[in-house]
Amino acid sequence: MPTLLIVEDNLPLAQCLRLELEAEGFKAVTAPDAAGALLQLQASEAVDLLVVDWDLPDLSGLELVLRLRKHNFQQPVLMLTGHDEVDRKVLALESGADDYMVKPFSFDELQARIQALLRRSTALDCGDNGGNNGGDNGGDPRLRSLLSQREWDVLMELGQGQSNVEIAEALFVSQETIKSHIKALLQKLKAKDRTHAVVIAFQQGWLH
Repeated sequence: MPTLLIVEDNLPLAQCLRLELEAEGFKAVTAPDAAGALLQLQASEAVDLLVVDWDLPDLSGLELVLRLRKHNFQQPVLMLTGHDEVDRKVLALESGADDYMVKPFSFDELQARIQALLRRSTALDCGDNGGNNGGDNGGDPRLRSLLSQREWDVLMELGQGQSNVEIAEALFVSQETIKSHIKALLQKLKAKDRTHAVVIAFQQGWLH
């Protein structure tokens, strides 16, 4: 049973999400702020996925994710926010979030995105990069560590020649989200375009 940590200062929303997700077979715990999330992560059993609101009363969700990533928190992160601007989405993804949802959202879509993130996380743990035979078998580990899990997923799909539409369908996200991920990974890889990013992936030994 996957364990989810929901970091949300809107207590009615947090409790609603917890109950809905538990009804779908997840174990869900909540924290009202970043400090509470850090305590939960230190005290509880391993968390499989983090759902975090952007606007928290102490640290922002972005600052929390940045702090966790610096301390080698590898589990997928889904950011919730009322900010719909593209630059906000890019900022969230660059800060280490794997996916991004704008409030108000459909619970069915939230559940689908959580399931997709967990599947990808499990596949990576098992050494399976979504059916790609390349894998993370070499290259500069510092460069690899710059990419979030979702950016890695997108890069693997690019390596298979998939279009934005096909990648969005494969990863259960919107085309706009895929564009944001591609922009972020191009910046991190210092690639001129998506073709250059794939070339870098081949040079690193991530694709064959």
